[in-house]
Amino acid sequence: MKRALLIVSGFLLLTVAAFWSYSAYQQYRSYQTLIPKNATSVIRIDVDALIKDLAWNALWNPAYYWGEPKGESLRLDRKIGQEMGIAIPANLFLYQTEHPASAADANTYFGTVRLTDTAAFGRWLSDRLHMQVHEDTIGKVAFVDHALVVYDAERAFFALAPQKLRPDARLRNTLQALSASKEWVPISDSRFVGIKRTDGHVIRLSTEGLVAVEFKKGEIGFSWEQEVSSSLASPKTAPDFPESNAVSFWMQGILDEWLMGRQLRLGEHILHGDSLLRHCQSSLVMEWKGTVAQRDTIVSYDYDENFIMHEREEHVEKIVPELYLSVSAGDGFTRYLQAQGIVDSNGQAVNREAIPLYQLATSIIGDGYLQFHTAEQPRQLPRQRDAGNDVLYLRIQFGNIDPRTIPSGLARYLQVGDYLELTGRQLRENRVVLQGNLRMRDRRINSLAQLLTMGTAR
Repeated sequence: MKRALLIVSGFLLLTVAAFWSYSAYQQYRSYQTLIPKNATSVIRIDVDALIKDLAWNALWNPAYYWGEPKGESLRLDRKIGQEMGIAIPANLFLYQTEHPASAADANTYFGTVRLTDTAAFGRWLSDRLHMQVHEDTIGKVAFVDHALVVYDAERAFFALAPQKLRPDARLRNTLQALSASKEWVPISDSRFVGIKRTDGHVIRLSTEGLVAVEFKKGEIGFSWEQEVSSSLASPKTAPDFPESNAVSFWMQGILDEWLMGRQLRLGEHILHGDSLLRHCQSSLVMEWKGTVAQRDTIVSYDYDENFIMHEREEHVEKIVPELYLSVSAGDGFTRYLQAQGIVDSNGQAVNREAIPLYQLATSIIGDGYLQFHTAEQPRQLPRQRDAGNDVLYLRIQFGNIDPRTIPSGLARYLQVGDYLELTGRQLRENRVVLQGNLRMRDRRINSLAQLLTMGTAR
C-alpha cells in the first residue's frame, strides 16, 4: 500500500513538474516575440492565464458556460487555434510604432501571429469575422471596420483600432513595411522587458506610464500609473458624495493635463482648452442624482388640403437625468462661454444648438462654482471630507440609473455591471495612479466570460 502511494505521488509530482516546465517554456518562447525597435508602447495579453482562469471558473459553473439556451459554447482551450489556422501564443503582444503612417491614427496597434494553416486562417477571417479577403500586390489582405490583416504562408501582420480604420495605401504600406523590416528586437531584450514582471491579464506599457487590467471572478480590477506634465498641488478637501447618487465624479488638479492644447467641439461651437484653463481652477464636481421631467417642443411641418405648408408645435414631457455639473471658475468663464455662443446673453441657460440633448440651466453657487443643471434649481455642493492624496474619484451605481435616461443601446450594459469605483491618487508631484474596480452583477462568473456573453440570453 505504501509503495502504491509513493508511485501515485511520484506520478502526480512528475505530471505537475512536466506541466509547469511546459508552461514556463511557453512563457519563455512568448517573450522571444519580435517587436520593432522603434516601438513606443506594448500591450501584453496573457492568453495562458486567461484560458486557465476561464477553464477553472467553468469547472465550478458548468451551467453558465454550457447550459441552456443551447448555442456555441465559450471555447477554453488551444484547440480553437487549429480552426483559426494560427499558433496561439502564451502571450499575445500588440505594439505602436513611430512609423509616419501609423502616426495618422494614434490609437492604432499592430501585431503578428504565426500561421499553421493559411487556408483555415482565411476561412476563419471570412466566416467568423466577416472580413473581406482578397489578393493584393502586398499579399493576401483582409479588412473590416476596425482591423486590417496582411498575411502570407507563415505569418499574419494586423492592425487594430477602436476607431474605424481607412483601408488606404498608407496603412497597408505600414503593414508591408513591418513585414519586410529587419529592425526587430525580442521583447525580453527591449526597453519594454519590465512588462514581463507586471501582474495582470492585459498590460500596456509605454514611455508615459503603465495600464493593467485583471479579469477576476465577478469583477474587473484595473490600474493606470502615469506621469503628468506639471506638478500637482494636492487638494485639501474632496466631496463626500451620498450613496444614493447614480453617478458621482470629482477631480482637481489634473484637468490641465486633459485640456491643454485641445479643442472641444459642441455642435458648431468650439471651446479652446487653453482659454478654459485661464478661467477654470481645475476643480470639477458632477452628480447624477436621479431623474427630472423636462418640457420640450417638437416642431413638425404638414400640408393642408390646399398644399400649403404649416408649422406645428407639439409640447412633450420627457424624463432626463438629474445632473449637476459644477466647475470652479471666475466670472470670466461665463463671459467666455457667452462669447463662444455656448451660454445665452443672460448667462442663465446653455444654447440648445451646443447641447441639444437636454435643457441645461446655469447658476452661480457657493465657493465660486458655476453649475450646469438639468433641474429647475441648482444644488449646493456635497459636504467636504479630507482629500488625503486623492485627486480624482468616480463612482457609478448602475442599479440607480433609470434606463429611460440613456440610449437604448447602452441599457444592456446595466444588466451586467453593478458598481464601478475609480480613485486617482498622487504618488509624487507629477505622477498619478488611477485604481479602480468594476463589480459585476453575477459574482460567481469570471468577468471576461460575462463581457463575452453580454447581450445573449441566459
